[in-house]
Amino acid sequence: MRVFLTVKLALLPFVVFWVLLAWNQPAWAVWSALAIALAGNLWRASRGELALLEVGGLVLFVLLAIANDVAPNWTMANALWLSFAALGLVSFASLAVGRPWTADYSRSAYADSAATPQFHLINMLMTGLWGVLFVVLGLCRWAGVSSWLTTAIVVAGALISIFGPRFAIRQALQRMRQSREGYHWPAPAFAATDGLDCDVAVIGAGIGGLTAAALLAEAGLKVKVFDHHVVPGGFCHSYLRKAHHDNKPVLYRFDAGPHDFSGVWPGGPVESVLRRLGVADRVQWKRVTHSYHLAGRRIDVPEDWRAYVRQLCEMFPASADGLVKLFDTIHAIFESMYATGHGRSGIPGMPATIEEMLAFPRKHPHAFRWMNRPFDELVAAHVSDPALIAMLNALTGYLGDGSEKLSCAQMVPIFGYYFKGGFYPVGGSGHLADVLADAITSRGGEVQLKSKVTRILVEQGRATGVALGNGRTIRAQAVVSNADLGRTFTELLAPDDLPAAFRARAQDIAPANPASRCISAWTSSRTSRPRPISTRRWASALPSCPSSIRQPRRRDTRR
Repeated sequence: MRVFLTVKLALLPFVVFWVLLAWNQPAWAVWSALAIALAGNLWRASRGELALLEVGGLVLFVLLAIANDVAPNWTMANALWLSFAALGLVSFASLAVGRPWTADYSRSAYADSAATPQFHLINMLMTGLWGVLFVVLGLCRWAGVSSWLTTAIVVAGALISIFGPRFAIRQALQRMRQSREGYHWPAPAFAATDGLDCDVAVIGAGIGGLTAAALLAEAGLKVKVFDHHVVPGGFCHSYLRKAHHDNKPVLYRFDAGPHDFSGVWPGGPVESVLRRLGVADRVQWKRVTHSYHLAGRRIDVPEDWRAYVRQLCEMFPASADGLVKLFDTIHAIFESMYATGHGRSGIPGMPATIEEMLAFPRKHPHAFRWMNRPFDELVAAHVSDPALIAMLNALTGYLGDGSEKLSCAQMVPIFGYYFKGGFYPVGGSGHLADVLADAITSRGGEVQLKSKVTRILVEQGRATGVALGNGRTIRAQAVVSNADLGRTFTELLAPDDLPAAFRARAQDIAPANPASRCISAWTSSRTSRPRPISTRRWASALPSCPSSIRQPRRRDTRR
């Protein structure tokens, strides 16, 4: 309604013009409208603003003033329909230049979302609608159609302008929600399990499979997890190696994968899930710090992210102002993303309802503006120094090999290592897997190792169990796969079990580039750190000194 009233005020010169024409006062109509239009444009100019509709109106009334002076009778006969035609022309011209005139008035009312593609699209549609209506009104006036019809057209346009944008936004958001899940299926009923081995069979005892199984068991379901390895955890497991040091036997514990966990802060995803399972107190976390070596520069990252920003500002003083604003924006996006995790174990995601989605731009303007845009664009909007940008991208190795175009939604969460810290579980990353496995078995579930799954069983379009490598068949009401994405859809499922289009997409999945690791043990002082290494890509070193907790002390990352 506010936008509609603002537009009506912008159309005041036209309203005065139409009223005076109806009173057979063409000269007064033209000059009064011209005076009001000129005053309005001067006021806009004093504020550094430009409204295409009002500029178009000013041009129209200047031309009509000239026409009235040259041919007053012709002007009197044609001015009314020409005014509507001119409004239609302004509408289509604004569309042609990509600046719909309705946006000039709705931008202040929807400032939080004014920079989004959705805002632009809706205003393009509304401007196009009014362009058509203005042209139709002009034709009606030219043809002498009844004023009842033209009034009905104006009323219809007004109602669409008032209620149309919100309806369009709701429809766009609904389509957005639906597009996030291209394939829909009914949730299993989990009724009686007569003749079944379990409610849910989980393939893979990686962290994803263990977490899913533990939460399902917590919900009261009978769960069985199957993995072909000898220990749980997938890449998140630890292994031991025996050696001798100073003629004494030493047992080294190495991690197969994760060593720097985020989401451990109170309310974070990892902490919330562990607390939900009642095992948060069984994992002790130690802070991991970072040291970067980039292009001959070295910086030890402090635990306070604001102190880190100050360090970067000292290193790159010419970019200091932009750098501070950039980190403030990233922090705001980070907090907004995780604000959506309230009530669902700290796990961020799309707001649960359309109403919450409508409120999101107002509550979280930075996140709404940037989340789906490339992270490079956000950085470029604030800083341009290549060395600084390389420093800001120091943790991209956590997400890929650097060839990907990462969005803000992908990059911002890893800045949680600065905002909230990265942590290491005392006893190794495998301890986290052991705790989750215990959470499953303590709730009546099973974790069966050395049990390779060879096939997902499907009957009438539903997963009904798994076949194991030893010939056993496990019947279940649902199957959760934590196996490799490509193998799940191209090897564990038969070709006829998937829609053809989906299977084609699965077959096109390319594996990520491999990473090489060198694990060694040597005698060194507790304060020593790895020397910078020459590398053309991304590399990291994780030194740890022998101790009762085997805790990594500092993560060094190099490009």
